Amino acid sequence: MISVLTEPTAFGGSLQDLARAAGCTSVPVLRKDFIVDPFQLIEARAAGAAGALVIVRLLTDEGLEEMVQAAGELGLFVLLEAFDRRDLDRIGAVVGLASSRGIQLLVGVNARDLSTLTVGRTRLRLFAEQGPTRAPRVAESGLRNENDIREAAKAGYCLALVGTALMEAARPAALVRRLVDAGRGETRKRCTSV
Repeated sequence: MISVLTEPTAFGGSLQDLARAAGCTSVPVLRKDFIVDPFQLIEARAAGAAGALVIVRLLTDEGLEEMVQAAGELGLFVLLEAFDRRDLDRIGAVVGLASSRGIQLLVGVNARDLSTLTVGRTRLRLFAEQGPTRAPRVAESGLRNENDIREAAKAGYCLALVGTALMEAARPAALVRRLVDAGRGETRKRCTSV
């Protein structure tokens, strides 16, 4: 999948960026933003997104359920982003709802500590075995090279969200190929449904 930042104020993104990305690839495009209202999901779908990132701690339990249900009605997958055990526990409550309605959920664990904004991949290992097991897990933040991807895959992650390393790479397409190859062998056995 391709993740596109659409938040304009802090990150300089836009829905136009999302629409351009979705219009030039057959790869699913994810809207990455601070999504707090179902209307933002409608915007994402209208711009060509296949899915949206939802930061769990920005929503109440009811808001989280509403967001997942709205995404399902729009045919979007949802990447639920967690930062700690409490977030993962809250995700567990909506996995059953999503499964019963055929909504594709991914569970992301962000290696960034929201309090300090520092990135520590040890967070990925710490939370790898926690939370729901019925949704593919996504390792987020701090993944820069093949070794990082192999470690995440060995810890149980089926997917990885990589941003900064690609933006800084002299040859991003070559880096993507290397990262995919690095994780493919480890994830093939347990992530075939992704």
